[in-house]
Amino acid sequence: MGNKNMNSQQISGQLVQLKEKLAQENRLMLKDISLGFSTGDEIHPQDDFFLLSNKGYQNFKVSKILIFRNEKNELLAIQFTYKQYQNLEQDKECMIVKGNILGHQQIKNMSQTEIELKDDQFITQIIVYVEYVIDKIIINFNYGNEVYYGSRQTSKQEMFTFIAPQGFHFNCFSGSTSSHFQGLCVLKADVCTIKKYNVDPKSNFIKLITSNKSIFRSLIPFLTVKEMSVMMRAYKVFAEILSNEVLFIDEIGRRGLFSGNQNLIKYYEKLIKQQNLASEVRNNLRSYYDNIKNYVQNPHGENKFQGFEFYDDHGRAEQKDSYIENLNGLVHFKFSYFKSTLVWKRNLNDIFTINEIENIINSSLAIVFGIEIADSNYGGSLTAEVKILDKEQNILFVQTKNFPTIQRGFKFYNIAGYFKSQNLNQSNPYQIIFSISGQDSRFWAGHFGPRLRSITCRLIPVQTQQEISLFLNSFKSDQ
Repeated sequence: MGNKNMNSQQISGQLVQLKEKLAQENRLMLKDISLGFSTGDEIHPQDDFFLLSNKGYQNFKVSKILIFRNEKNELLAIQFTYKQYQNLEQDKECMIVKGNILGHQQIKNMSQTEIELKDDQFITQIIVYVEYVIDKIIINFNYGNEVYYGSRQTSKQEMFTFIAPQGFHFNCFSGSTSSHFQGLCVLKADVCTIKKYNVDPKSNFIKLITSNKSIFRSLIPFLTVKEMSVMMRAYKVFAEILSNEVLFIDEIGRRGLFSGNQNLIKYYEKLIKQQNLASEVRNNLRSYYDNIKNYVQNPHGENKFQGFEFYDDHGRAEQKDSYIENLNGLVHFKFSYFKSTLVWKRNLNDIFTINEIENIINSSLAIVFGIEIADSNYGGSLTAEVKILDKEQNILFVQTKNFPTIQRGFKFYNIAGYFKSQNLNQSNPYQIIFSISGQDSRFWAGHFGPRLRSITCRLIPVQTQQEISLFLNSFKSDQ
C-alpha cells in the first residue's frame, strides 16, 4: 500500500493534519490522559500541541508552570512553558515555547505563582479534585517532590489521579473552560518518554503494524470500541491499513452500532466517500452505516418538543421551552425539580420500511434503544423504559434502566434491545413507547436536573451467532 516507505517526517505531518482537523471542529485532540468532567458548556478549547507540533513535541519537556488563582485562592487557570531538552542541533540554543492559558481567560486581576523546573525534572503524576470544575491540583515530579494549589476541597469532590509509567512524563497539555462555572473543567496531556531518542516513537509503532498485519487482524475482535477509536484517530496509517480489511470493517461496524460513538460515525462517513475502496468493502461500510441510522427525529430538542409527548405526575403537561437548553450550540433536554417524563411513541410502520419490519419479525434485525445523559452538576436521577406492544396493545416486551446517580460528563448507555427470536410465540410487534423520566434533587425552582441528548432507536443485524452474542452481551453492562 506504499505505507512501508513513509518516513517519520511524513507520519508526523499526517498526525499534525489529523489533530488540526480536530481543532477546527472545536474538539480537543486525543490525549493519553484526561482529568475532570465534560460539563457540556466548554469554551476556549486550547491545545499546546499546535504550538509544538512542527518542532517535534516529543523533544520538549515542561520547564515552567504558571498557576492563576482568585482572591479565595481557588484555581482558575494554568499555563505550561516547554523547553527543548533533547535532539538539540549543534551550536543552536534550545527552543522555549510558552503554552496556552488553560482555563479562565480573564487573568488580569488574578494572583500568579510560578514554578521553575530543573532540566532533569519531569512531571510524573497529577492529582486533581473536581466538584464542578478543577478546584485543586497536585503535581508530582520524578524526584518525589510535589506542589499543590487551590484551597477549596469538599466532600462532594471526586479525585482523579494519573501516574506516568516508569521512564515517561506528562507533556503537551490541553484544556477547556466551563462557561457557567468560569474555571478549568478538563485538563489533558500526552505521555512521552524521558530517555533520549532520535525517532518518533509513534513511527516505530506504525512500522510494527505494517510488518505484522495478520497479528493485528487477529487482535481486532478483542479490542473495545474505545480502543479501536483511539487507534484510528491517533494512528492514521493503522486506520488506512485495516479499513481495507473486511474483517476489520465487520468487527468495528458491529461494535459501532452499540457504542453511540460519534467519532466512529464520522469516520464511516469519510470512508464511504473514498473512491479507491473495493466495492465489497464499500458495500459493507454502507450496510453498517445504514444500521447506525437513528430513527428518532429531533433527538436533541433542536425543534423543541416536536415528535415527543411530555408528562408530569398529573398527566399530559405543558411543553415549556425552559426544558430545552442550548450550551454553545449543543442542544439537549434538561429536567427540573418536579418529576417529568419525555415520551417517544411510534408505530413500527410509521418509521420502518415494510422490508425492515419483515426482518424484525423473522429475527434478522433487532431494535436497540439508547440515551446519552449527564448530570447538570447539581444531582438528580433518571429512569428510562422501553415497551413494545402488539396491535391489541398487549405488552410484548418491557425493559427499564434506573440511574439513581449520574456522572457529570456525557455518556452513552444502551437501554434496551428487542429481538424477536427471544419471543417466538408472541404476536408481532406493532408499537414502541420509549419513556425517559427525570428530576433534580436540590432546587424546586429552575431546571437543574439531568441532561438528556442523543435519544436513539436503531436497527442492527442479528443473523450470525457472533452478532447475536454481541447483541445479548451489550445489555449486561454499561458501554
